[in-house]
This record gives sequence, structure tokens and C-alpha cells, in this order.
Amino acid sequence: ISVLVRQYLKSTTNLGGRELAAAVDKLMMSSASPITDADSGLPFSPRVQGAGLVDAGKAVSVGAYINVAGTDKSKFELGDDRARTGCYTMTFDVVNITDETKVYNLSVSALTESAVCGRVNPDHTYEYLMEQFEYELESNIDAPETVTVAAGSSVSVTVTVTLSARDIKYIEKYFENGIYVEGFITLDEVGGESISAPYLAFYGDWRDAPAIEENFFYDWPSEDYPANTTLIANTVYTYDELNNETWLLGDTRSGNGQTPYGIQIGSQMMYWDERNAISPNGDGIRDFLEVVTGLYRNVKEYRYIITDRETGEELYRKDMGYVPKTYYNSIYDDIISAGMYSGHELDFDWTTLANNQTVIVRIEAVTDIEDNTRIDSWEFPVTCDTEAPVTAVKLYVSGAKYYVQNQINENRFVDYTEIFANLNTGAYAKYKVTYGGYEPAGRTANVTLGFSNAATDFVSRTMDYAGNYNYVYVSMDNKEDMVELDREDAALVVGDSLTINQLYAFDTSYTDTEIICPLTWTSSDSDIVSIVESDDNHAVITANAPGTATVTATNSFNISDSVQITVVESDDENYAIVMFDAGEYGTVNGPARLVLEKGTVLTDADIPEITPDSDHLFWGFDKVVSGHKVSENITFTAKYRRNIPVGKTDVETDTIVPGEAYIIAADYNGSTYIMSSQAHIGGEVGLNGQQVQVTSVNGNAVIVNDGLANFEWSFSAEDAQTVTHIASGRLLSTIYSQGYAWLGLRTETDVVWNWDNNGGLSHNDAGANGYNYLSFGVSASGFSAGFDIFERTDSAYTPVRLFKHTVNEDVNTYTVTFVDGLTGDIISTASVNECENAVLPEAPIHDGYTFVRYDDNGEFITDDITITAEY
Repeated sequence: ISVLVRQYLKSTTNLGGRELAAAVDKLMMSSASPITDADSGLPFSPRVQGAGLVDAGKAVSVGAYINVAGTDKSKFELGDDRARTGCYTMTFDVVNITDETKVYNLSVSALTESAVCGRVNPDHTYEYLMEQFEYELESNIDAPETVTVAAGSSVSVTVTVTLSARDIKYIEKYFENGIYVEGFITLDEVGGESISAPYLAFYGDWRDAPAIEENFFYDWPSEDYPANTTLIANTVYTYDELNNETWLLGDTRSGNGQTPYGIQIGSQMMYWDERNAISPNGDGIRDFLEVVTGLYRNVKEYRYIITDRETGEELYRKDMGYVPKTYYNSIYDDIISAGMYSGHELDFDWTTLANNQTVIVRIEAVTDIEDNTRIDSWEFPVTCDTEAPVTAVKLYVSGAKYYVQNQINENRFVDYTEIFANLNTGAYAKYKVTYGGYEPAGRTANVTLGFSNAATDFVSRTMDYAGNYNYVYVSMDNKEDMVELDREDAALVVGDSLTINQLYAFDTSYTDTEIICPLTWTSSDSDIVSIVESDDNHAVITANAPGTATVTATNSFNISDSVQITVVESDDENYAIVMFDAGEYGTVNGPARLVLEKGTVLTDADIPEITPDSDHLFWGFDKVVSGHKVSENITFTAKYRRNIPVGKTDVETDTIVPGEAYIIAADYNGSTYIMSSQAHIGGEVGLNGQQVQVTSVNGNAVIVNDGLANFEWSFSAEDAQTVTHIASGRLLSTIYSQGYAWLGLRTETDVVWNWDNNGGLSHNDAGANGYNYLSFGVSASGFSAGFDIFERTDSAYTPVRLFKHTVNEDVNTYTVTFVDGLTGDIISTASVNECENAVLPEAPIHDGYTFVRYDDNGEFITDDITITAEY
């Protein structure tokens, strides 16, 4: 068509070169016929049809065209109306290339987009969508009604389109970011053909429209929106690889179930962003996130940022640069959004988060407009939760039914719990509860399923929103074994007490959940033996009078076990008392006192466990227990070795050598504490005082275990200056919380410390409000303070002490004396290095006696000791 128009103009005008090419375009555009909608009668948008339908015949017969200054096209590009004036002026020339005068009637159409309701929001506001038909504005048109153009000449025409108040109200209501104002200027020749030109303006600032689409429920975290909805532009997916299922973050995985908490819409759970959680523990269930972002527009910058919600520390940033807007791909039959392109995934290492740490995931985008710098964003919280709900399972009977009860304790949010029981009739019983509502984090609750005693087994499962679950399987086939007490019989002296324990434990190989089956304890004769304390695991009984009584434990399934108790007087000549004395350095775990018939031979089963304190090792009893024949009252006393740690010795000092390792310690309430880099319980990065094993040597030495990298500090100068935690390389600084000054570890600090050689370690931080001395103590409110900054005169102030690492160069030696147990004679003596073993000599031979043993094996010598040969 353009070739025909070019030939026509060359034959009728003197135009050539660039002017000819421009005239071809102008004539084709001006003569094009705008296409109208058959239903509305309005022309389709110039953004859809351009200047209209090109007509070759009309182009060479119309004899005129519209010339717009500054462009080679017959159209008006009016750009942004950033001030939202609603007034658009267009000036153009009508060029007559014929030898006849032309008279035109001028008309102007003013159009914009139509809006219809797309959604009603929870707050009763509306979201509107654009329809695919035009909306006619009732604008005011300032233009001549007719235009006359003499032969071979041109006439300048000015047209002004001004939106009415109603037009502006319509646009402001439905298009808050602005919208197009467009249409056609048409000149109908009297007795001839029409010419026209499209115009396009934007009411508002083209940059105002956001780059990122609004979400369906992530943008309204406190509103009542279904969590398992689809139709969302921005989504956060989690994955269950065990079941090959994809779930939305914060969405319930329960399916249909009863919901005792929360308000429902359409029987669906409500979304609440505090329930956003994952469990990066490698079990394949909600280990990570996939983020998909809907983009209205092309963006020149697109990035992910993850920060700690409590501290604001940035943990992750990924910049992708240019990303195209969201579109529908017919080949893949899918909507392609940001985050779906290779390399654009959120690849943060979620395993670096601490349990119960909450982060903010933020997505930022900058629209690809030359002068645009505005950052659009959306964000959501997500908590790392790797702890499964703690669920104790209780079995009990009420009336004619048996019951299974899940006793739930979850540190974050329970999603659902369910119980499934198989019955030997072939039927089954099932109960499932889904939790909703906006309850605070942490939940305790009981969920109960009742069934007949025909149940063969049951399964219980409780799931939290992070994908952690607690699974319990209990078989009911071995009900007859469900009560097993730790003894069959026992003898007591009047006034004695005894603890009887339930030994039976349900198989928890599928879970670490506690399974509780209540026990009822009874005595056949409470005058002889009474039960003074009992629960599902043990009973404490008291011997009241001589005689025999039976103590019985019975569970919910009427299964029982019994212990025969014999009670005697303290002077009964047929019985003796065997005592196990833990001595000075330990405690007895188990029966420390036995009442036994004379003639009873002790075995290993009669020996209780001895737990030594941290400074000692249990080293047997002073007499042989196993094989001893009871003939009278006897006491076996525990023996110990000193538990001398092997490693570093720290000697108190007031002198600092720069760069060497020291321990910072303080005495409080009779215990010595050292400063480490552990996080403070209140959540700040702080220094928690940790008590350590302390032994005084020569008045001023502290012996501690080896491997103290977490407790060691170095100083930059003799007067302290900066104090560095050796293990982390971070500097000691101050953090203030609750009106007190807490210590913290930071990578940079301008705090300067000073050591006064008298237990005073102070700093120059003016913000400490007078609390400028490092100490260990308790604040005035009683809150445990760990290592804090206090005023020098504070009553809780405890001066710190410095301990410098030294090496154990001197080796202590001890004398071991071997004695004949029959004669009392010394067999030999040996000098043994500390913590080494003595060599046992050959024991003397005595007629009529057999050597049994030495009463000590001579290992790990830490004191001067005597070892006796027993016969």
C-alpha cells in the first residue's frame, strides 16, 4: 500500500526524499478508518488498533492529511499528566494537496478503560479489574466545529480535551495509579471522505503503578482470608518430598477436619503470618522456600533480602538485575513470574538459622523506567522451627470405653493432630482436630479418642506448621505385660520407706513420645504397709507394723503386678541391715539400705549405682560386696579418686601481657564464674557467666578442664584497651537492655577498656549511664545478670579476676603402700606419678587362707594411699 501511495504523491506533488516518505506515512494514517465496537459503538483503543484500518483506495483519493509538528506520524503522543490536570491540548495542520477547497466537520472522542468489580476485600473494600471495552468520558471539547482548507494550502487547528469533574472522580476512584485518556480527532469532509488522528495521554504519573502485584493473602496477614486459596499472584511454596506435595507457606496441611479454634470462611483455615514456618532439618518436609513474585511491569532491579527480625542484621542478599514482567506462556501453558527463571531462585542456606529464629524475607523491584529510582517491595516473616510437637499419649478407661488422649505441647503453632485406632472387628475409629485462630505461639491441649477394648493398635500424629511431626504407634496386643514392677518382694524394718518402680515401657522406637498408662496402687493391709505417694511410674510405701502385705499396681486395662512386703522389728535376730554409704564425694542412686534375712549372699544386682561429684571418680567399696554372706548389720562405704583434669592450669594474676590468653572470672555466692561468649537468655548477644570447676592450689590457682577456647580472652595492651574473644575474634563492647548495660560481642567497637590491677575492668563508653565496671552479679530486680557493667559502688558489684594460662611442668608423685591384711605388715611401697597406675605386688601366702584380692586396683593414683591384700 505504501508503494501505491508513494507513486500517487510523486505524480501529484513536488515532494521528494524525506518529505515524501513522511507524507506517505501521514496520508496512510490520516486516511485509515478507526474500527468501532459493534456493541458500544465506540472506537477501539488506539493502543489496540493504532490509527485504524488502512484503506489503499481512500489513501489516494482523500486528498488531505493531518500534520503534527515534531513527528512524521499523524498522531498525538501527549505523555504523562503528572499534575493530573485532566486538560490536553493538541495543535495540528490540515494539509490539502488537491486543487479544490475542502470543508470539514470536526469531532473528538474521549475514552478510557472500563472497570468492573473483581473482588470484595475482608475490610469491605473492592478490587477492580479492567474490562476489554472502552469507557466514554463526558469531557469538554474546545475546538472549531468546521475547518475550511483552501486548495493546495494548510490550516492550523487547536483542539483541547478537558475532563469533567465526573470523569476525574471516576478515574481517581478506580485507577489510583492513573490511566490512559485516549481517542480520535476526526474531520469529516462535507460531501467527501474523513481523515483522523489518534491521541494518547496518561492521566497521572506512569511511574506510580507498582512493579509488584498485590498478593491474595500475604498482603493481609491479619485478615480472615483462606490460607489454602489459589488465585494468588505472589506465592511462597514449601515442599514435602516424602509425599511429593507442594504447600503454601503458612497453609494448613490438615485437609478436612474439625477446628475448635478460630473463625472459618467457607470451612477453610484463616491465614496468619506468624504461623509461617519451615524446618530445615533435612527430613524433606518444609526444608526450604520457593518464592514466586508477580510483576506488573519489567524491572531493572530485582533482589531478595533476608534480615533477622529481632536484630535487623542482614543475613542474605541476592541481586538478579533485569527481570521481565509476568506473562502467560502458551507453550508451557503456565504463567511465568519472577522467581521461576533459572538462577532466580531464593537459594539462602536455611540451615544457618537457629531454632525459633524469625527472619523477614523481602523482595524488592525497581520498575524499568529511565528516571525511576523508587523501590517496590513485599515481605513476609518466616520462623525456623526444628522441634516437633511434644505429645504425650495417655491411655485410660472411663465407663465402658477405653480412651487414647494426645497431650500436646508445641513451642510454636500446632497445625493438626489425629488419632487412628484399628479394631479387631475390622472397623476403625478416627478423630482429627485442626487448630486455627490467632492464639499466641506455644500451645498445650488435650485431644481424646474413645473406642472399645477391641482395639488392636492405634496411631497418633501431631503436625506443626513447620512440617515437624510427632508420630506414635502403640500395639495393644501385649496388654498383659503392661505392668512390671522392679521387684517381687522386699523386707523392711518398721518405720522404713521404700520406692517401688514401674519398669514396663511402651515401645517408642517410632517416636520419643511418652506413653502414659495410669496406674492405681493398693495395699492388701494398710496397717502393715501403707502407700504414702504414687503416680503412673512409682509408689512410695511405709512399713507400719510387723507382718506381711501385698502392694499391687493395676493399670487401665486391669493388668496388675504385685510386690510381697515383709515387715520386721528392728531387733529381729533373723534379719540384718546392709547399708551402702556414698561417703563424702558422691550420692547413692538406688536402694542404699537393704533389710535381708541372715544367710543371704549379696550379688552384683544388690549394688546400687554411685554418682561421684565433679571433683572425684568412684573407685569401688571398702569391702567386697558381691559374694558377701550377710550375718550381721554391715556398711559398705564408697571409695574415690580425685578427678584431676588433664590440661591447662590457670593462675591468678594482676599483670597483663598483651596477646596472651586469659580467663576473666568473678566470685559470686561462693562460686567462681568465668565469662564466655554464650548468647544471653534475654535475646541480646551477651556474655553469660558459666560456673566452672575450681580447686584452690597454693591459695591462688584455678584448675580447669582442657579445651577452653570459648573462655579465653586476649588484651591489646597492659592496661587492656581492647579485649578480644580468642575463639571468635570479636571485640568486647556494651549493649544496653532494660535500663542495664549488658556485655556483647561486636565486630567493631570504639570502647576502650582499662585494667586497674585491683579487680577493676572499666570502659570509656559514655552511654553506659554510670554503669562502667565489668562485674558479675544480680541486678536490683533479681534478674540474673551474668557478666554486667555496674557502678563501682553498686552493692551487687563483684570485682573480676584474671587467670593466666600456665603449663603443668611439675609432676606430683604419690606414695602407695601395700599392706598384708592378715598381719598388718607392709608388703612394699611404690612412688607413682600423678594420674598413673601402681603395679600391684605379689601377695604373701598364708597357710589356711586364700588370697582374694587387693582392695584397690592401683589405677589413676591422685593421693598417697594404702592398698590392702584381702584373704
